[in-house]
Amino acid sequence: MSTSSLKHEQKVKLFRQIARIFSLCVMWYTSSACSNVVAKMVLNRFPYPTTLSLAHNAAPILLLGPLLSLWQIRQNTNIKRRYYFYVIVPLAVGKFLASISSQFSIAKIPLSYSHTIKASMPIFTVCLSRIIFKETQTWVVYFSLVPIVMGIVLATVTELAFDVAGLLLSLFATLNFSLQNIFCKKVMRDTSIHHLHLLKQLNQICFLITIPFWLTFDVSRWSVVEFEKIEDPLRLLFLIFIDAFFNFTQNMVAFTVISLITPLSYSVANATKRVVVISVSIVAMKNPVSSANILGMSIAIFGVFCYNKAKLDQTRRKLLLMENDIEKLEVLKIGDSSSLPPVVTLKIDDVTSEEKKLSTTAFYHRYV
Repeated sequence: MSTSSLKHEQKVKLFRQIARIFSLCVMWYTSSACSNVVAKMVLNRFPYPTTLSLAHNAAPILLLGPLLSLWQIRQNTNIKRRYYFYVIVPLAVGKFLASISSQFSIAKIPLSYSHTIKASMPIFTVCLSRIIFKETQTWVVYFSLVPIVMGIVLATVTELAFDVAGLLLSLFATLNFSLQNIFCKKVMRDTSIHHLHLLKQLNQICFLITIPFWLTFDVSRWSVVEFEKIEDPLRLLFLIFIDAFFNFTQNMVAFTVISLITPLSYSVANATKRVVVISVSIVAMKNPVSSANILGMSIAIFGVFCYNKAKLDQTRRKLLLMENDIEKLEVLKIGDSSSLPPVVTLKIDDVTSEEKKLSTTAFYHRYV
């Protein structure tokens, strides 16, 4: 095969990959916006967030099985019991907490404000990476967090439907989403589990954990009088089903996008999704917003993009320094291989381009 033919084939593959990722992002943004808007409509009529969370966890259990069989995606990974209980189960608990707190926050505050608060995810990610992985950032990364804080503060003080509980629940949900995002990629790397099988396992555990909370917080409050207040029960059931379906779709697509692109690219895509959801919620729900409130949301989202750019520049510098170090070691090896310890020689021989990409903790642990 000639060089020109090889280059053409590579360009075609790259174009197909970009087209696939673009299509997935459009599906992700659409399903996320629809899920959030429909969830708000349901909670306005039926204020039982745990019921909605239970439906969100039930949908992947019911729908993923047939889809995995249809797509012939088999689970060839045997996860050790110790790893399952020490990593997978805590990850599922974090997913449960994120889902429950997110639904309660949506019930108490407008969607646009809730997603503005969730723009604080980079702040949690930086703090958690520092605590868990002892990872430090450049001053540019730390400085990029300032507009996020300023935007959220401005949006908070100008929010017409402000609620303290809603604010705290949304922040708690963001914290759990940050932990989930950090460790999902780690599990996929450690176990080689297919991302959709991981999603199914997490939702199975979440569903079991949610049931006692659902019985305590929702079912115990139900009464005949309460259900008589519902104007159109069939329409409400239909909306719950639609919300569960869209939530399942956005989760499935999000896990697929995570498996296809780098963590930093996912950060940019997630920030763009946030803009779409906020815009759609303001138009669809017609919640009153002031110009100062919109300015605060815009500053927070702008800060997220600044953070992503700072992280990208930091990672590029780390990779460049590492490649230079590898090249220097290779030159030394060629010059005098006998003077190098055997362990260094083995390390050089084993380095691949993929390992170079994944050598920094920031690259494979951080995505927002």
